[in-house]
Amino acid sequence: MADMKKEQERDELHRAIWAIADELRGAVDGWDFKNYVLGTMFYRYISENMTAYINAGEIEAGNTSFDYAKIKDAEELRKELKVREDIAVMNPTEKNIKNYLDAWHLVMDKSTVFTDQWRRVVWGNPQYDYSLKSPSNNSALRVNNQIKDENRGNYLREIAKEHGLIFFFRSDCPYCHQYAPTLKMLSEMYGIEVLAVSIDGGGLPDFPNYRDGRAVAQQWGIEKVPATFIASKKTNERAPVGFGVMSLQEIIERIWVLTNTTPGQEF
Repeated sequence: MADMKKEQERDELHRAIWAIADELRGAVDGWDFKNYVLGTMFYRYISENMTAYINAGEIEAGNTSFDYAKIKDAEELRKELKVREDIAVMNPTEKNIKNYLDAWHLVMDKSTVFTDQWRRVVWGNPQYDYSLKSPSNNSALRVNNQIKDENRGNYLREIAKEHGLIFFFRSDCPYCHQYAPTLKMLSEMYGIEVLAVSIDGGGLPDFPNYRDGRAVAQQWGIEKVPATFIASKKTNERAPVGFGVMSLQEIIERIWVLTNTTPGQEF
């Protein structure tokens, strides 16, 4: 009879606990919530056992006043790890190195649990998932890059109506010769005008109709070539796109970032 009563009380307790857990989990899936709870229980279990293990090791090492449970925050744990590391480095006995490694493993265990809990929270809360803003896996990256290429191509064709590129070069510059076909291709693909400006009076095969820009280069302080600027045809405002040889995609990306985004928006 007593056993039956205990069984009934246990069943009632289980139902009460489940009701509380069911209310607590809210919209979280039951299976996911179980993982959270079991992870927390496991973390408490290993924490309690790790505390006893570390304290026993400290007592054995002669540090009888040490109590890991009194370490209340990460800063204290980092300090303790640093102290043990310094002792082990200055006096690298087996005992001191083991003492340091005990603390190091504790830090790593806590970091592992934190990292695991972190990803579980992120998986269940899309507002915290940075990969939705900046994809990291190959499949999502391919789709994201396709969308980016299309958007940037359309934007470049539109901006070409009121903007152009200014390309400063020297006729004896091998990098300028290497870079010129890329700018020519960009102009042909997206209709953006490229004004080639020589700072030594000579030309390039890809831009035979260049302008002598020795005075302008001096006025603008252009010393490094190739140099690429974007400029407004209406206001004559200009901004540097970059110096040196750039790929086609790099030029497009820089124009997009410099003219259509704010700092940090797509970084």
